[in-house]
Amino acid sequence: MCLTTQRKMPILYTKRFKLVPWQFGDNQTKHLVEMMQDDKVMQYITGKAQTDQEVQESLTKLDSKNNINGLGYWMIYEGETCIGLVVLKAVPTVPNYDYQETGYWVKPAHWGKAVASEAAKRMIKYGFEVLNLPYIVAVVDAKNIGSIKSLNKAGLTHQGKINAYDEELLFYKVLNPENQAKPELKTERFTLIPWQNLLNQQSELQEMMQDPRVMKYIGNGQAKTNAEMAETKIRWAENIAQDLKSPLGNWLIYQDDACVGMAMLKPLPNEQDQNYIEVGYWLKPKHWGKKIAGEVATHLVEYAFNKLNLKQVVAVTHKDNIASQKSLKKAGLTRQANIIAYNQSLPFFKVINPNLNA
Repeated sequence: MCLTTQRKMPILYTKRFKLVPWQFGDNQTKHLVEMMQDDKVMQYITGKAQTDQEVQESLTKLDSKNNINGLGYWMIYEGETCIGLVVLKAVPTVPNYDYQETGYWVKPAHWGKAVASEAAKRMIKYGFEVLNLPYIVAVVDAKNIGSIKSLNKAGLTHQGKINAYDEELLFYKVLNPENQAKPELKTERFTLIPWQNLLNQQSELQEMMQDPRVMKYIGNGQAKTNAEMAETKIRWAENIAQDLKSPLGNWLIYQDDACVGMAMLKPLPNEQDQNYIEVGYWLKPKHWGKKIAGEVATHLVEYAFNKLNLKQVVAVTHKDNIASQKSLKKAGLTRQANIIAYNQSLPFFKVINPNLNA
């Protein structure tokens, strides 16, 4: 995450604790050394207490990543007693996803007192309200049940696994509610939830992308293989920061608690390089024939005109996809001449914003 302004790490306060920025070489460092050389603290970090040489190497590495644009390491104080460490900093991942993570070490004498979750909550609040980060993540060893509970209490949710710190770890994320450009939308029957690359959203979209019936008229007409899905998920992760900042993109369509499909409002890649914004949708086969696409497309067109003030909305569809063409007409789009889009000639539909003629 590229922060556009230089910031210094501030002292932060929670209900019970004071979080003081760590400075290499001062008397705070002795507390870091104490934790680094404690087998209990290091059990899920390095696996064992660090030697004196390893401690010096770790401190040098921490110092190189500290106090960078408001990110770094804070010591946790209860009164005058240092009881742990909490962080908000870049997490090394493979591939490099440019994530900012929160994490913590707590001295064993203070375990079981909800120190970690309270400190992490404050880091998240600072990261969102001051640094305006779109999301904050965390990684944790699957065996570290105590830390997992603390992350849940701090509001982070499980997203699957990730390669971080040269090992496979559980991956958690929380989104900044004030930094999401795409709103949640509601039609008469459905709720459209913005794409946030959450684990459950990935699962729903993967189900459709690997269903040959859904993919029949999309792309090359083939369902994605597992290898293709793995590559797709990498692209999702690489693009999510920009997606969260855009009022355009993808929404998952929910009826009550059931995901019935996906809708989109995004730029249309076309041979003429026209600045077209297209509406589209995928539906799970068991929900076909229920007039979902027309209702959802109609609402996205209204959002595009009333909220984004777009001049027009377009759509393309396969020439044999008669059901989709009917849905587009119900949403107010009319058939035009074919257009070269997605590297093929496709039927082209368009609707003009009526507010521009008012």
